[in-house]
Amino acid sequence: MNENAALIRDDFWKILFFLEELKSPIKLVNFLEQNDITKDEFYLFIEKANAYGLTLNFDESEHESFVISPLVWHKDFGDILLENSDFKELAKDIQIAVNNSRTVNLEFIDQSQMTVFPWRVLFMNNSLGIIGEDIESKKIVSIELSQVRDIELLGDDYVSMYARLEIEEFIHAMRVVEGSDERLVLKIHHGKSISMPSELMFLGHPYTTTNQYGDIIWAASVEKSQYLFEWLYSIKDCVEILDPTVIISEFQEFVSQNKKAA
Repeated sequence: MNENAALIRDDFWKILFFLEELKSPIKLVNFLEQNDITKDEFYLFIEKANAYGLTLNFDESEHESFVISPLVWHKDFGDILLENSDFKELAKDIQIAVNNSRTVNLEFIDQSQMTVFPWRVLFMNNSLGIIGEDIESKKIVSIELSQVRDIELLGDDYVSMYARLEIEEFIHAMRVVEGSDERLVLKIHHGKSISMPSELMFLGHPYTTTNQYGDIIWAASVEKSQYLFEWLYSIKDCVEILDPTVIISEFQEFVSQNKKAA
């Protein structure tokens, strides 16, 4: 990959990160200024995003500038994951805290407590959990929601010691240690678009490029799970799994079982 292509790739994920952080509509000119993004960079992002089936919502009712709304593309396939969980109400409450940068006091089933600055609600080891910062020890912690009895939302004045990229590196490292991390590589057929997996599913070190035939090569570190195979099944007519062989073979078995069930 040449230097210009690498820069375009990095700009894509940088802009996508800023868009995912949006909590309310904002004028496009203000969005670009706040995040030090040029118009050319943003237009290149739009071209790349269209290839993924990502459509941005622009409101032209204000004549001075377009207004851009928060992204909703992760919701396409994600609701299934949350709605099927026994802990969806806890997860929704914690997600509110994440969205509003509020700390939460967690009461566990063993009656112990911990005050946490939550960073992400995630699907881990086939169950929902929290990645957050213990505000007393200042350490990043991973907590299964099955161990939480109740939560209390607290204030929004806590300043975390960590950046989002550090949190994502922690999640990636945790999965590597557990041996659950796989580097999934997909080929999205030319002219096809796919729904992305739930934001509750951590995609580590995402990467994309385009081959000479116009297909998109998409890669990310994933955790094998029932949900992963359900997502792959939902897009099977649009993609080909290139790697790893363990996911290819297990997905083929998953497809066979679904055909038998039908």
